[in-house]
Amino acid sequence: MKIFINFDSINEKLKTISFTNDKICGININPLDFPFAEIIDLKRKFLSCGFIDSHTHFLHSALEKSYTNLNSAKNNKDIIELMKKSTKNIGYGYDSSSWLKEPNKDVLNEISKTEPIFIIKKDYHSGIANDTAIKKIKIPKELQNPETQNGIFKGRAFISFSRIISSQFTESDREEAFFREEKIAFSKGVTTIHALEGGDGWGYEDIEFMIKKEKDKNNCHLNVILYPQIVNINWVKERNLKRIGGCLLLDGSFGSRTASLLEPYSDGPQKTGELYFSDRALMSFIERSHKLNLQTAFHAIGDRATKQLADIYDKVLTKYPSKNSRHRIEHCELATDETLEKLSKNNIQVSVQPIFEYFWGENMYRKRLGNRITNRYKDMLKLGLNLAGGSDFNVTEINPILGIYSAVNHPTPTHRISIKEAYDMFTKNASFLSYDENNIGSIDIGKNADFVILSENPLKVGKSKIKDIKVIATYRNGELVY
Repeated sequence: MKIFINFDSINEKLKTISFTNDKICGININPLDFPFAEIIDLKRKFLSCGFIDSHTHFLHSALEKSYTNLNSAKNNKDIIELMKKSTKNIGYGYDSSSWLKEPNKDVLNEISKTEPIFIIKKDYHSGIANDTAIKKIKIPKELQNPETQNGIFKGRAFISFSRIISSQFTESDREEAFFREEKIAFSKGVTTIHALEGGDGWGYEDIEFMIKKEKDKNNCHLNVILYPQIVNINWVKERNLKRIGGCLLLDGSFGSRTASLLEPYSDGPQKTGELYFSDRALMSFIERSHKLNLQTAFHAIGDRATKQLADIYDKVLTKYPSKNSRHRIEHCELATDETLEKLSKNNIQVSVQPIFEYFWGENMYRKRLGNRITNRYKDMLKLGLNLAGGSDFNVTEINPILGIYSAVNHPTPTHRISIKEAYDMFTKNASFLSYDENNIGSIDIGKNADFVILSENPLKVGKSKIKDIKVIATYRNGELVY
């Protein structure tokens, strides 16, 4: 048995915690009653349950780190220089939303006219290919248009683009990438991830790999909660999985102007994005999944996409009522009052990424959307919606402390939430999202011995200093992993 003593926590009545094997076995016990226990003095550091990241493309993103890093690119010239210096033909991470000129195939043709070159935008909703790569992609006839002919792949065309890239990885590549990224997650205090993996375009290999990780309960590795990003319901049921979806795309992103809007983009009057599912197809899929007791999850960012999903959920749950389906909407960045009310009425779980506001709220979002308010956390909480926090790794790095900071310091003051509300997004709220509230998300007897020790108490340090809090140590299943 191990016993934590002398710590600060969210619960001021919590004085000691004991744990043995992988579970919490005692709270507020007297350490003197257990002379053979290992006493761990935390010297007034802050002790929390392990953080939960409710939206990662964990394995997918870990594999992406083998690509050429284009995060530092400020223009097309930078892309050319970075790719020429690299031995890899795939680049990831450029953000051209503020550039004067977007890249196209001509930029990549300068890198090579004989080798296929691919680059992927940071939001992972668009990519560019050179002429040689375009021939490998074999664009379906219905997706051939001026953009794809110019090497620009967005929306449905991006699925064909992704399929070519995913085919290169081996099982050993996946194993190495998983354990490399696991160490980073532990260093950020994260002990559980919702892994939104694979896809009908990306392939099933990542899903199969993560099924093994989810089932491996004898190892102290990261706690994996898998969401297979496919529409193949039979495949999911054959494997006795409980969930389907994740980033099943109803629309795209603001950065690529593919998020589906009710009104045109402020900096693109002719553009409103697009919906990737028809109402009929979406209704059919959700209805069948719901009747088979599968929890569903969909990516919806623009107000037209969030409205579509809220309307379909409402129709299905009116026809087949359920108080505990916990269907999900991912992102929900732009939503009308009516949409939020429908989500609340049907107990739809909302997985949000506050860090998006930290990086893009005051610049790219305002440029794209004008005065439209994104990520209305305060309104969502007032309506009783359950908000869970995530990173959308690899769009942003796993970092729940920065996520808490971002929610508390929302660029729009009226939508800032309290530190406790933001903390709950990455702990108990996220556990409820995946039906795991009896195992993780708080410090209670019988729950997993997953802990994170922080340098300071986020409730006491001051809103502007939350992002400076350091992770001192992380325990997973009672074992020190960082």
